[in-house]
Amino acid sequence: MNQDFEIKNGELIKYHGNAKEVIIPDSVTSIGNHVFSFCKNLTSVIIPDSVKSIGNEAFSWCLGLLSITIPDSVTAIGKNAFSFCKSLKSVSIPDSMTSIGHSVFKHCESLTSVSIPDSVKSIGNYAFSFCESLTSVIIPDSVTSIGYSAFKNCSGLTSVSIPDSVTSIENYAFYNCSHLISVIIPDSVTSIGYGIFSGCKSLISVSIPDSVTSIESSAFYGCSKLKSITIPDSVTSIGNHAFEYCSGLTSVNIPHSVTSIGDSAFYGCSGLISVIIPESVTEIKEHAFRGCTKLKQIPMMIVDNKILYEPESRNGVSFSEIRYFVQNHDYSMKIHPDVKYNLIFQMYMLGFDEEGISEYIKKNSVKMFRYLIDHEKIEIIRKILDSEKFVMKRSIDGYIQYAIDHKEYQIQLILTNYKQQKNWYQNIDEISNKFKL
Repeated sequence: MNQDFEIKNGELIKYHGNAKEVIIPDSVTSIGNHVFSFCKNLTSVIIPDSVKSIGNEAFSWCLGLLSITIPDSVTAIGKNAFSFCKSLKSVSIPDSMTSIGHSVFKHCESLTSVSIPDSVKSIGNYAFSFCESLTSVIIPDSVTSIGYSAFKNCSGLTSVSIPDSVTSIENYAFYNCSHLISVIIPDSVTSIGYGIFSGCKSLISVSIPDSVTSIESSAFYGCSKLKSITIPDSVTSIGNHAFEYCSGLTSVNIPHSVTSIGDSAFYGCSGLISVIIPESVTEIKEHAFRGCTKLKQIPMMIVDNKILYEPESRNGVSFSEIRYFVQNHDYSMKIHPDVKYNLIFQMYMLGFDEEGISEYIKKNSVKMFRYLIDHEKIEIIRKILDSEKFVMKRSIDGYIQYAIDHKEYQIQLILTNYKQQKNWYQNIDEISNKFKL
């Protein structure tokens, strides 16, 4: 049936047949681009030892291809060579191969196992992406790099062993491997790239070595079962969305090496109870801890190595407005009073711009003290009273009555005791008769 094969100078350039089983002639030294692509009846192929290379998309979209034997003579396989071979169940890559190229086995949805030999040094971009039936992969010690989206959407993958030889794992390498449970990252890796484990919603544990200096954007986005993470002292930055929607995280200890926490880095981590942020952090970007509903206060920004917290009610106030307000001490800015008062009192407690803040509090003392009562800011109220700057004899009765009206009886007691200590009562009967209970 050699008439089915069109061969030129040893290269198989066209296949004219329609057989289910194909034996390629021994005279062929290379299989050209697209030769068998869209041969939907093809179920098996035997490639002779004479073949040294397989071209781009040579067997792509062979939807019925069940098995293929790649001989040791083959040293190069082109882009998308076996992509969309949706019935292909297993592949043995020969020892002659040094790399698995771009999208070679992309969308081989029935592929359950693959044997990667020790000769392979690199796994290319999208090499095994969308191989949904692939449950495990053993990457040999010879491999130094794993390409962009190499195992993207391998939703059946439960375990991956990454050897110490790997120095580079490109972005989205294991994106949406939704059944991946655990990963050990070797000491040779210096960066956890963009979206590498994004969407790995079954990931329970991950070990980050001391060699890693950065956790890039969306690295662990949506890893909802990840309960704990140890960030080593080598890490200096946590990227945007790095742990967004890791709702299973309960605590995070950020090391002293970290200087910045990216936008929405821990957004939606609804199970997060505690976060330890060191003084080394000089920047916490917008929404870094938004949606962390179990945190009593949500870190917003750091000024002079001290943390200011995001107000509970922002009502559309932008992060840039808040940052400008804090950094420029522009208390005349028209932003929501709750936001303004919250920030001013935090700055007051931390000792920022004492003269400017004191002047503003005096000018707006009634509104601001009522804010403290409404929000049960007892610690700040005690400091305000201790300062003896803002609460005068003429105004304290109004604050006491306001506390009574709003059933803030602990604050009422604090205020009445303060008034008594200052000897501001006219007579003993005033203590029980002055206020409407």
